Order: sequence, then structure tokens, then C-alpha cells
Amino acid sequence: MTSAQYSSDIIANAVRALKLFPLCDRCLGRLFARYGINLNNELRGKSIKTYVAMMLTEMLSKGQDAIDLIKELAPNAGYPISELYRKYIGGDLSIKKCYVCNNKLEILIAELSVQAMEKLKEVEASTFLVGVKKDSHIEQREKEIASILSIDSWESIRREIKREVGKKIQALLGLKPDFKNPDVVVMLDLDKAEAGINLMPLYLKGTYLKLGRFISQMVWIGRDGTKKYKLSLEEECRKLLGLVGGTDVKVHASGREDVDARMLGDGRPLIIEVCNPRRRDVSISELSRIFEESPWIRIILERRVKPSAVTTLKQSNPHKAYRVVALSEENVSEEELCNLREFFTNRAIKQLTPKRVLRRKGEILRVKKVYEVNARLLHSNVIEFIVWCEGGLYVKELVHGDDGRTTPSFAEFLRKNLTVLFLDVLKVGRVELP
Repeated sequence: MTSAQYSSDIIANAVRALKLFPLCDRCLGRLFARYGINLNNELRGKSIKTYVAMMLTEMLSKGQDAIDLIKELAPNAGYPISELYRKYIGGDLSIKKCYVCNNKLEILIAELSVQAMEKLKEVEASTFLVGVKKDSHIEQREKEIASILSIDSWESIRREIKREVGKKIQALLGLKPDFKNPDVVVMLDLDKAEAGINLMPLYLKGTYLKLGRFISQMVWIGRDGTKKYKLSLEEECRKLLGLVGGTDVKVHASGREDVDARMLGDGRPLIIEVCNPRRRDVSISELSRIFEESPWIRIILERRVKPSAVTTLKQSNPHKAYRVVALSEENVSEEELCNLREFFTNRAIKQLTPKRVLRRKGEILRVKKVYEVNARLLHSNVIEFIVWCEGGLYVKELVHGDDGRTTPSFAEFLRKNLTVLFLDVLKVGRVELP
């Protein structure tokens, strides 16, 4: 039988495949996954084998020679071509196991589905995604066949297993597939026949206030291995772990204030990333209540957000308002402050990396803008400044000048040495998150 006698390229390629490799229904059908609508690969492969068997029967009924082809195909194809072998040739016939899956694909899908569902029952989730590790032995054999036959209509076995396991999870556990932001990812290892789960982080948007000084944003461990500050925002956020069963938290904020500065006003936007949360159905109000008793750190949670919100928050650079109390070595007049207010309205400030942070940040020149400054005397040589400026401006250096590394500065303008006594963040511009 020549290729011209085949009714289509699909059958021609199927015969070529079965001459070279023993293939089960699923693994044969997957080679032609692009053809047919609402067909699973098992039915597709079984249909192709059935059609080949019908063609062979037709050839025999017309007196054409098909015996050699039946002998060649039957051990690799199995039923129903094997029935032709038994009828027209007779004798023992040993059906070979599938070259790709060794006739274990159905069992593998069932085992992986059971394992995945048992693990999913241990956590709270409403959405899921199934993934399969790449480059398993079974996948490599499949790619070998597709390459030898130069077939471009095939579907990866990884895709089929993901789909079949996913369908069982959806049907039996009621979870919904989510290809962008799932609560949990089921990961399948085909070589080990193992299923595991990865819990996706829980992202909570909110704001925080620091009502005291010397509170670090993250836990600050000194060179002697001990905590440098008793309180930190990170440790306060860890209170969430007891409610959601997570393993760790990561704090993402729209910048950070100096450790000796208070964060007041409406607070600074933040996202708390809770790693490996085993509970996800805890309400925002219940989560927020665990922060109510802290006298120095106040966290107000608003809602859950998508992972992409972290990038948006990190890349944001909102305007900020600061309150600075500074001490001058000499008395300052109201006239001088009036001139200062006028001079620094919409003023560009050039800042080299401050000396106090050079040990952890590289030397660069920043140009930031001061929009408005209000100044009043609290005493003849004690001044309160309210500074509204672009995000990223080093406000302490704006006041004292950092030995000329920030210019212009308040000290440079007044021609007086200024020392910052207190710094408060009064307002951080809102950040719109997805």
C-alpha cells in the first residue's frame, strides 16, 4: 500500500509512526492533536487505528496485498489491527508496550491526580494551576518521535497531563483554574510520579504609621549579631503568620523613612507578602485586628492585591511632606525664613549620595525638586520646617547640606550651621495599585 492510497496525510503519518514505534492510543492521538474538535487524545488515537484497520480490511476485500503491512503494524498498534493479524495470519502475536509511556500513562495520570488532590485538601484555596517539570524521560521520547517524523501537529505530553489532572481537580474538589494568579500551583514530576503543591503568596495592601522613633522597617541586626532596635515593622507584620499559617513575611513599601523618623499622617503605602499561607479565607477585618494593640506601630490593611502590585509600588515615587526641627548655631530672623521660603519654592536640589549611607549605596548624583517650604521659629535658634518635595529627596541633607554634597541647602542659604533634631514624615502621596 503506497502513500497515494491513504485518504489523507494524517493516516499516512500515522502509518509511518506505527511502523517505527509502538504507540498506545493516547500517545498516537497526541501526534495529531491539532485535528478534530472536542476529541481527547485517546479517542483520536483509537479512531486513527480503527480507520487504518478499516483501510487494510478494504484492501484485502479487493484482493490487494496487505498481509505484510498488517504484520508490520499489528505489534506496534495493537487493537484493532491485532484482530486482523489473528484472523488473516494467525499464530501468537506479542503486542509491544508504548515507546513513549510504556503503557502507563493512564495509571500515571490517575496517581498524580490522587496525590495532588490529597495535598490540596490540606490547604485552603479556591483557584489553582497545574505545572509539569520539563525534560522528563517520557517527554524526551515523545520529542524524538516528532523530530524523526517531522510532524508539527503534535501536542506535548506535559500539556495533556496538565489538562487531564486539572480536569479531575476541578471536577472533584471544585477549585477553579487560574492561569495568572492562582492560589496554589500543583507541580507534577513525571519521572518520579510525584505531585507537590506550591502555595502562592498572599499579598495584602495597606498603610503603616510609626508613632515612635528608632523603629526600623526591617529587623536590623548589628555587627555583633544582636538586634539594634527593639521594634520593627517587619516583626509587627509577622503577627499575620499565626492567622494564615504562613512561613514568613516580606514587607514591600513605597520607600522608607530613617529609623529615627516617625511616619505620621495617613501612613506610608505598603504590601505585606505572606509566604506559603495555608489559610486564605481570613477576612481583612480579622487580619487587621491583630495590629490594634500595638502602641507604636499602626498597620491598616485595605485589601488583597495581585503580585504585580508589588512592582507598581516599588517603582512609584510619590511626593512627600516632612516636618523637620533644626537647631541653628546662631539666631535666625523671620526675614531670613521669609527669604528662604521664597527661594526654595520649586527649587531643584542636587544631591550626591549622603555620607551616612555611602557604605551601602553607590556614589551618584540625584536631582530632586522641592516644591514648597514653610518655616517658623520655635525659638530664636530652633526652626520648624515643613517641606513638600519630590520622592527620593534626602531631607536631612537638604537642611544641613552634608558638607556641600547637597546644594542648595537651608544651611548654605542661611549661612549658618544647622543640626537636625527631629524628622517626621507627614504625608506620602497615594499610589494606585492594580
